[in-house]
Amino acid sequence: TRMYLLKAECPFPVQILKNTPLGMENMTKPSSWRWFHLMDEAMSGRLAGTAPVVQPSPLDEDEEHNASPPEVVADERDVMETEPVINKSQAAAVTATVPPDCTAETQETPSSSRATEVDRRLVELHREKQALEREQTEFDRELISLERDRELLNKDMANLQRDQAAVDRDRAALERDRAAVERDRLLLDRDQALFDRDRAFLERDRMFLERAREDLEKKRALVSLFQRLVEKL
Repeated sequence: TRMYLLKAECPFPVQILKNTPLGMENMTKPSSWRWFHLMDEAMSGRLAGTAPVVQPSPLDEDEEHNASPPEVVADERDVMETEPVINKSQAAAVTATVPPDCTAETQETPSSSRATEVDRRLVELHREKQALEREQTEFDRELISLERDRELLNKDMANLQRDQAAVDRDRAALERDRAAVERDRLLLDRDQALFDRDRAFLERDRMFLERAREDLEKKRALVSLFQRLVEKL
């Protein structure tokens, strides 16, 4: 009876919800129906023998509707994964088909342990997420520090390049000065050679002058001797 009521409540067949055709993935999500997993278990036969057979009640139809239905505790996995999307009449129809002793059985199912395991896993994941966020924050700080160091290194490199350019300019100026000094030295050497040549010419002229003076002195001595001889005669 519960399976048939769940079938009537479900907006889509379980086969369509489990194996959606092409193009209807977003229209028939399992999360759109709260009792999908319960219906899946019922269709697969895993709920066989979990509830007694409902016998016909001697009460009339009005008394059945006025009777307070027992409370049903749904599977925690269904409650965690989906949101309630049924109205009050559908909830009453579902709860009326589940016997009271099924509540305790449902609470004692392995789904509670699975839910506890899921909660524990969620806590661990949350802690891991916080640890990752702290590591990400530390990584961001280190990245900012590296960016600052890189900016300082770039500034130092720019200063070094400027200094290198200044050194290159000074070296070029020094090379120009050295070339100018070499030219001046060559000119000086040429002038020195010209001076030496002129001095050699002067020395030669002086020697010629000395010889001419000696010849003149000799001629003058001969003339004076000749004059004395003439006077004696």
